[in-house]
Amino acid sequence: MKLNKAAFQKWQRWMEAVETDIKGVVNNADVFDKFTRVVKENYEHLKSVDGVFVPFVFDCYDACVAMAIRRHVKVDKSISLMRVIREVQRCARQFTFDFYLEQFPIDPDYINWQKLTFGQFSTDGQTISEETLEQDCTKLANLSKNILDVVDKKIAHLDKNGCDAMVTFRSLRQFPNTLNELTCRYLSLITGRGVTLKAYIPFDWEQVFRSPLARVDG
Repeated sequence: MKLNKAAFQKWQRWMEAVETDIKGVVNNADVFDKFTRVVKENYEHLKSVDGVFVPFVFDCYDACVAMAIRRHVKVDKSISLMRVIREVQRCARQFTFDFYLEQFPIDPDYINWQKLTFGQFSTDGQTISEETLEQDCTKLANLSKNILDVVDKKIAHLDKNGCDAMVTFRSLRQFPNTLNELTCRYLSLITGRGVTLKAYIPFDWEQVFRSPLARVDG
């Protein structure tokens, strides 16, 4: 693969798509955390009136997170964070600091963020380090242990041989934070934007917890 301006612009488009997707994952994680808090605070009441709805929400969220993992750790024809990292890795020896400055020229009236950002991915300050990117790939892949089997054999499909893989509650809960961290890391490198993806829902969605779900007429 040849690294040129067109290839770099493709990565930028892909990272913008990844960012949009991960914003949804981060929002969902925030909603679920607050839902879990309400469930814990009202456990005795819910135990007496519900045996279906709360488990249903938990199952839906787990499936949502698992599918997000599948989207971003697979390298196929679709856009994924792993695919972006792997392509950058393939071009690591071509990806020099001089090339980076061609994409993001230094502004003499602003801080030299280019050197700081590039330095997070380079061990010599001159080219991107394949080893550094491999560490990020490993970090992302480690989150998906067993999860891909569960998604492919139980969620997206119903495998005729069943599925013996087990996924822990903890592994699913840590994924949004790690995925957020890695996404922001590569957004800074490829788009030049230092960002932190935080949950943002521009209205008081928690009102649903303070109002009856069903209207009571009369």
